[in-house]
Amino acid sequence: MLDTVNEQNMERERKKKRKRSECKDNMNEQGMRKKKKKDKTSNTKNVQGPRKMKKKKEKKRIGNLDIEDNKLDKDKMNEQDIRKKKKKKEKKTSNLDIEENKQEKAHENLHETDPRFEVRLTNDWRELQLHLSECRQRQRECNIVGCKFWGSSRSLAEHNKDEAERHVSLLLIENRKLQEALLGAKKDALKTRTVESITSFYWTVNSFRQRTRVIMAATDDAPLISPEFQWDTRDWRMFLYIQATECKLYLQLMHAMSPTRIAIRFLICGDDDKIFTLEDEVMAEGQMLGTTVPFSLLEKKVEETGGFLHVKIFIEKINRTF
Repeated sequence: MLDTVNEQNMERERKKKRKRSECKDNMNEQGMRKKKKKDKTSNTKNVQGPRKMKKKKEKKRIGNLDIEDNKLDKDKMNEQDIRKKKKKKEKKTSNLDIEENKQEKAHENLHETDPRFEVRLTNDWRELQLHLSECRQRQRECNIVGCKFWGSSRSLAEHNKDEAERHVSLLLIENRKLQEALLGAKKDALKTRTVESITSFYWTVNSFRQRTRVIMAATDDAPLISPEFQWDTRDWRMFLYIQATECKLYLQLMHAMSPTRIAIRFLICGDDDKIFTLEDEVMAEGQMLGTTVPFSLLEKKVEETGGFLHVKIFIEKINRTF
């Protein structure tokens, strides 16, 4: 009995071992199959990957080429558009020049063939003004300083083209003159001015209205003359020339051994004194210096002072040092 039991157990174990070995073999076979499948898929992937990359690169290259072609096409279109616009502008300018030439010729024919044209312009001042502002045949002056050219608009344009170099030289000359004038002004500003002495003189004109009426009624222009006064070893007096609108008030140096440099202030006295000044003038014997005074201002001051004209003068002797 024991032997039979042992044999049965041994067979059972053998069967189990067989099953285990069969299971291992099956597992190994399945694993090998799976590995083979994986290897196949990996090989296919490795083969397909670079192909896909090549295709993508080709697509990008083709796309870039298309973009460049589009840019070139756009540039060509822009160049063509620019050329067309230039041609249109040239045509317009040429057409305008042709029309201007036609208008000028027609205008010249009007001046030459129609004698009534100028008569009509002289009769109608509005038409004359329009004609003078728009006529291309009217004479114009060259704007360059020093150039004395006169001519029509067309001849002036031709003159500007032909005389460009000469105009540049004229402008350079004018620039030099301006620089010299500025330097001279700076030098004058550096000069010092000192007052050596000062004096004043008071002149009263009695019955001013009656005397002015007599002067205006007379044919000769006799002035009102102040009494003489002395200052700085020199003799002085004032003159007043009466006119309907503007009078002239002068100071005269009657007797002097040498010229003198002075500054003058005339005061027309009244409620508010009116001042007229002359700065830094050189006077010699017999010379007269003065200013204009409105006649209406004199009448106003006479009314304020009760019929008298009061004129006061201040004279300053000036010394200039350089």
